Amino acid sequence: MVSIKIICLLLTPIWSKTDLPRFATKQLVDNIRFISSDSKTTYYVAPRSGLNVSTNYTVQNILKGTPLDDFTIHHAKGSKYVAIAQQKNFHQYFSPFREKDIYVSIIGSLKATKIDTGLFPKIHPQLEWLSYLKLKENKIVFYNLKSAQPLFNIPLPNNSPLRILGVQRIVLNNRKVLYSVRNEEDSPLLNIFDRGDSKNTTLTIYNKFQRIELCENGTSNFLGLFGLDPQINKSQIFSISFLKNEFIEKSLYLSEQNDLGQMKCNTGQNDHLYFIKKYNDGVDIAQLNINNSDLKRISHTKNAERLINLDGNLLTQIDGVAYVIKGISNVKDSDNLSN
Repeated sequence: MVSIKIICLLLTPIWSKTDLPRFATKQLVDNIRFISSDSKTTYYVAPRSGLNVSTNYTVQNILKGTPLDDFTIHHAKGSKYVAIAQQKNFHQYFSPFREKDIYVSIIGSLKATKIDTGLFPKIHPQLEWLSYLKLKENKIVFYNLKSAQPLFNIPLPNNSPLRILGVQRIVLNNRKVLYSVRNEEDSPLLNIFDRGDSKNTTLTIYNKFQRIELCENGTSNFLGLFGLDPQINKSQIFSISFLKNEFIEKSLYLSEQNDLGQMKCNTGQNDHLYFIKKYNDGVDIAQLNINNSDLKRISHTKNAERLINLDGNLLTQIDGVAYVIKGISNVKDSDNLSN
């Protein structure tokens, strides 16, 4: 799953203090919410009309809005769907707990259907499911994109919404969901939910100074543990599976540094996983081969503190400017946006 909002001023095809190419597009990237990997479909915000979609050399409005509305696009590589979250008047009332209108649409379609209000929509490409959080009701909602029907809910602990905001979840199969949440002692829990009997089972309780990340690409699943405090100084990445009622972890990576993480595994190259690693001279993007655990530093910026997956194109941000780690750097000749 990915939420696309690249915050920078103006991207031009020139070189900076890094050897990475800048991401070049016809419009201010402030307004762009999603560009497909082939650059043929673009979603962008037009302040006077709302959210527009550009495809087949035409530009049309998909959702009405005002200059005070904000839109985010959530997509997973390999899925034909996008989830759209619209927050109205976000400048006037900003809160991380405020639910947004959630719509679903097929990429490039001009029809978007509102399904609910909630937070942090995520597409699970293996089964074409969508999940999102309902904070006031303390639950994760799962929705079938193909049948356009609700599926099931996972109840969450009735504690502080701040502990629920960071909930991670991946779909292991059509019956089991792996998810993380923090308990009342603020320790992260790794839980598994079986929709067959609606049973929740806690697999592991981690140190409260650790953070869990879960990543899925439709064929493989990954667990990342990243330290939040110098007393931890440890980062780990595992491939994970659930076979014959047994949870299986295979270690792929171990470091005595508190990496930033932000794992991206759904890029169209399923033999590699990308994350932000802490090196002796700064933080940069690392590529991890999931077959043999080979690790490669693929950027040398020393301050790459953000990793963005734009439908398989990987970007990072430095001083408010987006640079391309992997994929197309210049979409000026292939996107359909007017100047």
